[in-house]
Amino acid sequence: MPGLTGYAQVSGRNSISWDEKFRDDVWYVDHISFLLDVKVILKTIAVVFGRRGVNSDTSVTMEVFTGNNGEAK
Repeated sequence: MPGLTGYAQVSGRNSISWDEKFRDDVWYVDHISFLLDVKVILKTIAVVFGRRGVNSDTSVTMEVFTGNNGEAK
């Protein structure tokens, strides 16, 4: 279920591409466990207080998601 944080958010947040976010989300689903959830929660605290990944390389926030132009990846 969706929540306040996730593996993609603690792995780069706005500083990674949409493809990387989707890859990280799929990896999380394939490796889901209680211990992984605990690691994500702890890493969330570190990322928030460290203010990492707030800005992308090309804009102040995340680039707009434009889809994959109908291509399956």
